[in-house]
Amino acid sequence: MGDERSRRFAELLSLQLNMNKQTLAALREHGVDEKTPLRLDFSYEAPSQRAGEELAAFLRDETDYEVETVSTKGGLLKKRAWTVQGTTQETAVTSKPSMIG
Repeated sequence: MGDERSRRFAELLSLQLNMNKQTLAALREHGVDEKTPLRLDFSYEAPSQRAGEELAAFLRDETDYEVETVSTKGGLLKKRAWTVQGTTQETAVTSKPSMIG
């Protein structure tokens, strides 16, 4: 990665890890602990239909997630948007770090 991309990656990772702490705190306030099985919903905005379909295919191949690519029709001033959305199987939510990549 170039220096700028490495810096941006580190910045985004730091932001995400801080958001994870807030999310875990909110879950704990609602009685969720590491033994509570949860299905997690997720979505990603894709820059194109092809990119969305490739991400969905990758997630289907590499996980047991339920995944689909959906589009929203554009209006007069909006172009069509593509979203990859899905749900994990039941999983425990933990604050323990995992390996990325």
